[in-house]
Amino acid sequence: MSMITTLIPPIAAAGIAAGAIIYAATAKRKVPMTAKEADFVWKLHKKNTDCASHKMHPRITKHGKITGFRCQCGYKYTQQRPLMSRAPQFNPQTATNNPRKSEKSAKPFSKLASRT
Repeated sequence: MSMITTLIPPIAAAGIAAGAIIYAATAKRKVPMTAKEADFVWKLHKKNTDCASHKMHPRITKHGKITGFRCQCGYKYTQQRPLMSRAPQFNPQTATNNPRKSEKSAKPFSKLASRT
């Protein structure tokens, strides 16, 4: 009897941890898209499914961003991305020092100096 009571907490903890990992791996979040992207995906839907509808209704969040669309035929699309993903890796070949950034930050001060 004591062996069972000593094994139950680690097994329960392992089950909860496994459930949390599965949830984190499969959870998705809605990502905003531009109107051009929504129109492009709607045109792909029309072409691939031979949809005869003439209008799509964008799905707009309360913040005014488009997250997908609804077609007149009943098709619904929502752009989603994984909640957790691997961090982007640093690529030294694409990382360059951009001198224009420092020029832009210096412009407001040069305007103030020229006014006096």
